[in-house]
Amino acid sequence: MQTFWDNVLRVVAVIGLLAVLLLGAWGIIQIAFLLPSFFGGLFHRTPSVAGETVTVSVPATAAADTPFNLTWSHANKSGEYSYAVSYSCESGLAVAAPVPTGGWAQVPCNTPFNYINASSTTPLVGVLSTSTKSAKPTFTVAATKLSTGAVTARGTAATSITAPASTATTKTTTTKTTTKTTTKSGGTYYASGRTSNLYGYPDLAVTIDSVQSIGGNAAVVFTIKNVGTNVSPSNWTFNATIPQNGTYVYPSGPQQALYPGDRIVYTLRYSETNGYNGSQPCTGYGFPCAAPTTYGGPGSCNQYGPCTVPGYVNYTVTPNQYSYSYSGTWANQQVVSVQVDPSGLFNETTKANNWASQYYNAY
Repeated sequence: MQTFWDNVLRVVAVIGLLAVLLLGAWGIIQIAFLLPSFFGGLFHRTPSVAGETVTVSVPATAAADTPFNLTWSHANKSGEYSYAVSYSCESGLAVAAPVPTGGWAQVPCNTPFNYINASSTTPLVGVLSTSTKSAKPTFTVAATKLSTGAVTARGTAATSITAPASTATTKTTTTKTTTKTTTKSGGTYYASGRTSNLYGYPDLAVTIDSVQSIGGNAAVVFTIKNVGTNVSPSNWTFNATIPQNGTYVYPSGPQQALYPGDRIVYTLRYSETNGYNGSQPCTGYGFPCAAPTTYGGPGSCNQYGPCTVPGYVNYTVTPNQYSYSYSGTWANQQVVSVQVDPSGLFNETTKANNWASQYYNAY
């Protein structure tokens, strides 16, 4: 016979069973919702984004004084960047980089540079001292994000820069390849034979070799040479200032390109209308010659020269009047000058050697 407490226990058991069933059903429903995301996370991996990298490349070896290319690539970048190049300090080594004007400039070691704003490649030149046979610099390229100004990636690469052939061999080769031709302007062109290993700037220098004056006719010989380390472009000119009809400036036409060591020797002939040829006797002329008068006038013996010329005999005609008696020739000092590239067509190592002048005696 069932008691009251047996019935209570049965009711509690039924309620507990129902609670367990309801909780189980709720749990199953929650698991059903969570399973897709669970298994999706287990079997599907979101791709990870790699960091920015800069890869730098240079030749394994490069000859000194000869351009070589430094290249780089920038992976996983976002936005706009600028790039700076630098190289490690090595004894006896300097590196030259291109500048916007078309020339080259040496850059100190461990100093960032990129004068031409290169984005993936730039030419460079290794310069060794005379006592250095080789150097092994490491080049670094740093990427700077323009929006933040922060360096986000760097890359490095090393190369070996070796000295060129010995100086003695170079001189022998230059002598053998020197050629002599005539230019369109009538000058004599001497080629040095050096058309490679170019870097830095050209440098045109002018020198006056000689001036000869005989009987009112003169000839000046001068040389224009490229003493720089790079080729000077064609179409440069020169002006020669000569003592003719007062002062006359002779403008040349466009000249040819000159490689380092090339030179042109010019001979310019002209009539010295500023000089005085006293080969004929000069007597009986009267002209005021009171100090500080230095020159006479038309028709006088000292028309083109000073009053006190050795060999003249002075005697008084009237107060402050002098007449001269002299036969033979006398010298009158003149000057000739040459200026190369007067229009400044291109940049040079220096402009100080673009002008030369020489005084001489005109007979």
